[in-house]
Amino acid sequence: MLRGIARCCFFATCNFGYSIVKTKSRKPKKPPKPNRYIPPVESKGSEAVTVAWTVSLTTLFFCNLTIVGAHWLLTSSPDSQGLAMFKNLLLMSGALVGLLSLALLPILYRVRTVAPPQSLVVFGICLAAAPLVALGANVLR
Repeated sequence: MLRGIARCCFFATCNFGYSIVKTKSRKPKKPPKPNRYIPPVESKGSEAVTVAWTVSLTTLFFCNLTIVGAHWLLTSSPDSQGLAMFKNLLLMSGALVGLLSLALLPILYRVRTVAPPQSLVVFGICLAAAPLVALGANVLR
């Protein structure tokens, strides 16, 4: 008998009709909600225009960064003709890529079902306008 009581307390169950350990009541599980988000379907042409625009933005970013670096180096050594020519070449190519980027922007809005993020568009316009403004300032000087 003592052995049965010790066993009952050790395993937290009794044969006397009740359990020492409380068991959790089982609630029926609710079925998971279906995913209602359906991603927009873009055509291959709109994806190609989007990729071309983002590649032009990346090119403009690095071109502008290099132009600023070359301008900074030219302030310390203004006699460097090769660096000045490299800066002007980058400025001209940045202006051409900037024009291409600005030309792709209305096409991008026309062919895509979902517009690109507004902050990226504003950043892209600023990137495209920077070499054009700098080239205009060099021509007027």
